Amino acid sequence: TQDAEEADLFFIPAYHGDQYDEMLEIRLHSQGAAELFPYLSRRRGVDHFFVVSANLPSWPHLEPARNAMLLTVESHQVNDDIPRWYSPWKDIMIPGYIDRWRIEAMRNANRPTHERGYLLIFHGNHPGTHDLYVKHRALVRTQILEAFSGAPDCSVGGPVSDFFARMGRSHFCLIPRGSSAWTIHLYESFFFGCIPVILSDLFEMPFQDVVDWPSFSLKWPMDRIGPDLLEHLRAIPLERIAEMKRRLEEAACHFDY
Repeated sequence: TQDAEEADLFFIPAYHGDQYDEMLEIRLHSQGAAELFPYLSRRRGVDHFFVVSANLPSWPHLEPARNAMLLTVESHQVNDDIPRWYSPWKDIMIPGYIDRWRIEAMRNANRPTHERGYLLIFHGNHPGTHDLYVKHRALVRTQILEAFSGAPDCSVGGPVSDFFARMGRSHFCLIPRGSSAWTIHLYESFFFGCIPVILSDLFEMPFQDVVDWPSFSLKWPMDRIGPDLLEHLRAIPLERIAEMKRRLEEAACHFDY
């Protein structure tokens, strides 16, 4: 509606980068904020929402909109040594965005269960390839390489040129935390048909009231990466793996937008 008096919710148009920073760090704090956002103070912002596509705002920046709803991919992160959390009582976890052409390419690489030769896979940046993962102490990625490199049915390491083909031929995808608790690798797994093994203790999955996450994924403690995880995955019968893959692909519609 164009009539603010009829509106139930108000969208604060801030997305990412400079626009996002300007909104949260400058415009909401300016002397003219009351004129720019006349309905923000009416109900202390509880009927306002904005999208957090990366980087949860710090408390000083968020304070004017502290009661607004966040549609966020981030459940937890640490920036400048300051922990930042989403609020489950008001905020909504949303999936990361993947381009349409990329989704189609992933689906084309998705092989049937009986054609998959790898038990598990992880290929991505880690502290040995990118300073960002050193800064944010993403040591779980290093632990994966140390634990599974050289195993004949495991494919782990840095970025590779045949990433799509390997993902489409793996039963399980390891989903470690990145520079924060979430990673786009989780949402890619739906289109590769690769059962996600989530290795991020503070990652809250979206749509938990709609999507039956335990039926097609595993969440494994970060401090138990090693032989126990490998033994656990190898013990899962192929029939169970095929059923989990089927349920994973059925749920993919919730993450294709």
